[in-house]
Amino acid sequence: MSNSLAVQTLLDETQYLVSPPKVYMKLKAALEDPSTDFGDLAQLISTDVSIAARLLKVANSAMFNFPGQVNSIDRALSLIGTQQTVDLILATEVLKSISGIKSDIFSVEEFSKHSLGCAISARVLAQYKGEHDIEAHFVNGLLHDTGRLLLFVKYPDAQKALLETNKNESAPLRALETQQYGISHEEIGAALFRSWGLPEALVECTAYHHTPMSSEHHSFSAAIVHVADWITHAIPMGGNGENFVPALDESAWLSLGIPESSLEMIMTEINKQYNSALSLLL
Repeated sequence: MSNSLAVQTLLDETQYLVSPPKVYMKLKAALEDPSTDFGDLAQLISTDVSIAARLLKVANSAMFNFPGQVNSIDRALSLIGTQQTVDLILATEVLKSISGIKSDIFSVEEFSKHSLGCAISARVLAQYKGEHDIEAHFVNGLLHDTGRLLLFVKYPDAQKALLETNKNESAPLRALETQQYGISHEEIGAALFRSWGLPEALVECTAYHHTPMSSEHHSFSAAIVHVADWITHAIPMGGNGENFVPALDESAWLSLGIPESSLEMIMTEINKQYNSALSLLL
């Protein structure tokens, strides 16, 4: 079976588990419509009480540190920005869907913490580098391991065996998955997001978060996710099944140009935002 066919087969067989984030898709279409105004966006967000509540949680967290309470969707939109808010809606929908998954093979809670840790780390790194839409980097970090999640749910017995091999033989889980299935969790996640029509930067960051400099158009964003993933494993924050800290791509690290003198400040900010954002998982 070819890689592309194997990926498509897996996606076809897991549609019951994952589906395009509905509110995000509606907001994305609304943003592309020139007749859409601010009130239209606020109304769309408010149609899903759970997502609206999670968005307000984010707006009132240490991720933003806004003065005063953000108690309405209108105010959140005005303070955060429309595109950035839509990015965060995508993140909240994914966190909601992940938290609803049940598994006896791995800890969904630990996986969620790992995903959130990578998202926060990517956001802080992007903020430090002066990137324009730091919430897009947050989403890139949050969704990077979605392909592995599908493997856990679709092939629980095989994944359980791979976890044992990973632990006992010190073999990287990513390499074991590729040997087992002929495809990587990066390919699976990227194919899923491409089928949903999500941003190409997100697709490439997912596809190349272990080999960021191979990304043709978004190597800098992929490098941010790669370094963020490494930080999340090294601290650690949650877990994605991998028992060892992945190798850090030196070229990716150098491409970020972060001086050693800034590392303590960056790590302090990551921990602050992460501890505040943990409430999003409750």
